[in-house]
Amino acid sequence: MINLIPPAARKSVVLEYWLRVVSVWLFLFGTGCMIVAVLLLPTYMVVGGQIANLDGQVAATAEQTTTFDDGAAALTKSSAAALMLTEGASTTPFSTYLKLLEQLAGDTVSIRSIAYTRDPLGGKITISGSALTRAGLASFRDTLEAHPVFTNVVLPISSLIKDRDLLFSMTLSVDITAKPSL
Repeated sequence: MINLIPPAARKSVVLEYWLRVVSVWLFLFGTGCMIVAVLLLPTYMVVGGQIANLDGQVAATAEQTTTFDDGAAALTKSSAAALMLTEGASTTPFSTYLKLLEQLAGDTVSIRSIAYTRDPLGGKITISGSALTRAGLASFRDTLEAHPVFTNVVLPISSLIKDRDLLFSMTLSVDITAKPSL
């Protein structure tokens, strides 16, 4: 029957046929997408509610963790302070550290000022002074690092710039469990 239609009309019939086929398939595809969306809507609502619930739980847990960390830090500080108070009679006097530092300084380093700050976990000593030579100051630093009483010796590199008559400032961490020996 298509053979009886003139070629120009046949073209429009074929175009109309394919237009109808494409529109029917697009309608079926759209209907399928709509059905899938309707079926997935309850799942989306449940998952969204669970995510909101878990976000709330994470926030509450983070707040509890912060409170716990603050309490643990306060407890550690209090415990260290109590330990320092109970060992108050057996602590090493500052004069012992002074004698030890003067002995380790030797002839090439002269100490001008010493500041000592004590905390429950140890203490810090800040030394200011002058050294005759760079090698003497480096030797003094190495001697302090090798001594068991001093755990952390910090000498800024700027103190080693000159070759002679060096002014320096050094920070030492003190281990209060190690007893200084002269």
